[in-house]
Amino acid sequence: MRRRNKRRWAIGFVLLSIVCLFTSFLLQKDNLLTTSSGKIKRALTNQPKRIVLRLDKYAKFPYSMDLHLSGIINGSGIISYSSNDLVPYRKDTVSDCFDLVYEGEDWYTDSCIVKYKPITAGSGELLIDYSIYTSQTKNKNAPNR
Repeated sequence: MRRRNKRRWAIGFVLLSIVCLFTSFLLQKDNLLTTSSGKIKRALTNQPKRIVLRLDKYAKFPYSMDLHLSGIINGSGIISYSSNDLVPYRKDTVSDCFDLVYEGEDWYTDSCIVKYKPITAGSGELLIDYSIYTSQTKNKNAPNR
């Protein structure tokens, strides 16, 4: 009886491994999963700043985003990000050295708008490291829509 259970586990493990490998092969073959990522460095002043993060040219169907905002300012300011200019998705007050990490955020738009608004800050620096995950790439031969 014990020998049969081990055998079943082994066969189940082999079958599961084959399914995982086959799925991975299909996703790579059809280039279905892709990531638009980048690193941006901006000087901060006593003026508001608006930075737009965009998907790569051929990416489509975004579903998730990782966003890392870090930097240093002499004073305080507000950093927010959103999919439009009206309502921020997240908004944080930062001062001195700051490090904001948002991982696995649901994201369904082609761009992300990061805004900085100084409160008492005069100067500083903002580093943005982002990845927007998409489920497909556009056909490179098809016209852009």
